[in-house]
Order: sequence, then structure tokens, then C-alpha cells
Amino acid sequence: MRNIILVILFLEISLTTSAQYKRKTIYHPEWYVSTSVGSNLYIAEGFSNYSMQKALGMVGRTSIGYNFTPIIGVRGSVGFNTHCWPDKNNTNDIKKFYAENLSSDITINLVNWLNGYNYRRKWDLSIFGGAGIGHREKAVFIADYFTYILRGGVQVDYSLSSVLKLNFNGDINFVNDNYNEYIGTKVPFDMYAVLSVGLIYRIPTSRVFFQSHKYNYTE
Repeated sequence: MRNIILVILFLEISLTTSAQYKRKTIYHPEWYVSTSVGSNLYIAEGFSNYSMQKALGMVGRTSIGYNFTPIIGVRGSVGFNTHCWPDKNNTNDIKKFYAENLSSDITINLVNWLNGYNYRRKWDLSIFGGAGIGHREKAVFIADYFTYILRGGVQVDYSLSSVLKLNFNGDINFVNDNYNEYIGTKVPFDMYAVLSVGLIYRIPTSRVFFQSHKYNYTE
């Protein structure tokens, strides 16, 4: 009887130790690259006078980022935009112009923040905010123009594999009021809203683990 009790105790200790080991915190800081395409809605002076379809343009972006933890990351992006702006005095006169931009963001993964890290999770929701500089080509204007960019938005990721994700973005970008070569009197900036879809590729790296009790998961 005594031996049976000892065996049971030994098994309990072994199972407990095994469970604790499986719950060991493991996170892999990672680099990634991404690309996305979408559409932007340019909002400026006289916007209420014309239909939204007349102010739609295209967006393309390429980014490289680094996630320090399961929650916080940074990324840098280069992008190309086509913008459409109907003249407020003649909405049939559509000015189509081109711009390039360079920006950086801080990203915060809300799902990992609220529910803990889980590498098997399929869906993630993040918010981001950042700043940059934009270059508007002269095209229909007198000269080229540079502007600040302030932006913020939401990103949804869906894991296709261990290294590939599908992502959906929605963001608002604020630019100088003279971006369309027209300065209004009511609002001291112009802006454009973006909806885009793209792919994220996580770059495989050596297994250097980030450890913290906040990011436990069970195998």
C-alpha cells in the first residue's frame, strides 16, 4: 500500500512538472515584410458638394517591421498614392495627382494585450499610429510639394501559415491644407481615408525567446 501511494505521488509530481513546462512562456521577436493595395478617399474643401466616387484614388504600400514583444512593434513604410479632387467651384473638373510617402508607425496588438500571446491564434486585431513625409508631384499643379503626414488606424490579420498572414487595414491620414494647392478657411488640414488588403511575411530567425509571464500559452 505504501509503495502504491509513493507511485501515485510520483506520477502527480511528474504531471504537474510537465504541465508547467508546457506553459513555459515562449515568444519569438520577429522581423516581417508586408505589401498592400487599396483605395483612398480624398477629403478636402468642398467635399460635401460632390459624390464620393469622384474623390477615390489608389494606394500601394510596402513595409518592413519588427515586433519587440507580442504587443508592441514598429514598422517603416513607403507608399504611392493617386488622389482625385473635384474642384469645389466646378465638380466636373477632376484633378488627379500623384504622391509618394515615407512613414513610420508604432503598432499595438490588442488581442495579445488583452488575452495573452498564443501562436496558434488565427485572428489578430491591432491599432497603429505614426508620422511621415509626403511628396506630391506637380502634375496638374504649378510645382512639387512636400507635406507632413500624421496617421492612425486599425489592422486585422489572419494567419494563412506559420510565416504568412492576410491583413486588412483602415486608416486616416492628415496632410497639409495646401496638399491640393487650395487653402481652406474652416479646417487647417486635408485628409484621406484608406482601405487596403495585403500580405505579411514573417522572416524566420534564430529561436531567441522573449520571456514574460504575460505571454504564457499551453502546448
